[in-house]
Amino acid sequence: MSALTRVLLGLGTLLVLFAIYLGYQRLTSNDLELKLSSAEPFGIRFAILDDRNENQLEALAQVVVWPEEKRALLYFVNTHARHEVDDDAIRKLSPRSADRFADFTEVSNDYYLTVNRSQAVRLLDLLDGVTLIVEESQEFPNSRFQYPRGVRFYPGEQILEYALSERTLEKDPSRFYLNTIEKLYRTESMILNLYWRLDEFREKLGHADLSAFAAGLVDSNLNAEELASLFEFLNLENEVHLSVLEVPMEIVKNPKPRRQDLLLVNPKRGRVVFREFKENLRAGRLKTDLFPIDVLNGTEVGGLARRVKQFLQDRGLQVLDADNYPHKPLTKSFIVSRSGDTYVTTRLMQITALEATRVVFGRTVLDVDASFIIGADFDTKQLRL
Repeated sequence: MSALTRVLLGLGTLLVLFAIYLGYQRLTSNDLELKLSSAEPFGIRFAILDDRNENQLEALAQVVVWPEEKRALLYFVNTHARHEVDDDAIRKLSPRSADRFADFTEVSNDYYLTVNRSQAVRLLDLLDGVTLIVEESQEFPNSRFQYPRGVRFYPGEQILEYALSERTLEKDPSRFYLNTIEKLYRTESMILNLYWRLDEFREKLGHADLSAFAAGLVDSNLNAEELASLFEFLNLENEVHLSVLEVPMEIVKNPKPRRQDLLLVNPKRGRVVFREFKENLRAGRLKTDLFPIDVLNGTEVGGLARRVKQFLQDRGLQVLDADNYPHKPLTKSFIVSRSGDTYVTTRLMQITALEATRVVFGRTVLDVDASFIIGADFDTKQLRL
């Protein structure tokens, strides 16, 4: 046998073994693992139902996952709005009937995760609740709990009430619009803070136990093994980052006389918003330090916010404003992430040398992606780039 023949036989054997290995991998991998090993994005429909009120649809989003880019987007639709072809608001539809996300993203939802309010309470209590920021004291009609301002830790039932409660929805279209947006932002903040602590929960409960418990609570076509694969992928330690956006809406005149104006989903703008996000993701523009922030002084030291602003600007950060925090003095510094982008949050946490426990997500309508709020423990020497 010639040397060339032996080489060819060796290569052929390696190819056969490699093909067997790939076949074994496909046979032993669950369906979601195959999706996660692909370069193509895939979708998961996420919904929260209020089982105390005729299973009203309180939250609805598409989770679009880009495995290769290590990025997931939660694209929320306001359930107070309606699709133009429907007579009812989205909140009165089933999650499946309300799922029109492919019209905006061209990504179908191969999977779904639906949790009702009671199940969510149990899950949140298992995870020891969630920390949120209440920047101004909140009151809701018929609420069981109080919501004074500050960074607060809430158990499951209280955080669900805070996230899903509604103010009295005035007939004035602009107030109605703002109230529904505010509720959506509170829901997003709850989920973002939960995601921020996911690694901590996994470490505490155990990877398999968390997946098995979640599988027993949610209605899903993902089994416990597939949920484990999803949790394994959604890991900030692996630099998989989460973003949050909302499908745009519009207020239109009701064709029926003496009826309240309609709040409609705007599919054209929805496609534009998603396309811009995808283009920025593909071009690497989501991983940048060019995000706008403000610096707020929570101490009694005069001019501290301006000095920190100058320090950060000298190093290339985009600091739009420096001012006093309205509620002081604060003993500890913290970051309020407003954009719903965990990459931005992680970078600001690294720059300010704060611990992950000093980060809280609070979605608001502001021009800044995050606020760095200075407490008495802050030392300018800890700033780094």
